[in-house]
Amino acid sequence: MKIWENNSFFFLFPQLTGWLTELKQELQSEEVSDSLDGAERLIEQFSTQRDSTLDACASTIAEGKTLLEELK
Repeated sequence: MKIWENNSFFFLFPQLTGWLTELKQELQSEEVSDSLDGAERLIEQFSTQRDSTLDACASTIAEGKTLLEELK
């Protein structure tokens, strides 16, 4: 059995880097809201994306560490 078959790092890493690229493009956009409600929605969306990104980064790091331990 190959090590990478038991580890999702090889799936998570490219997915995460693509996601981060998309997120960076979104954050660099000049989208603004015309209303307080719209601004609050954008802030909530950013907060949700931030939390999801941090969770995905933590998972990818953990999988990478597991893979490194298996390779030792």
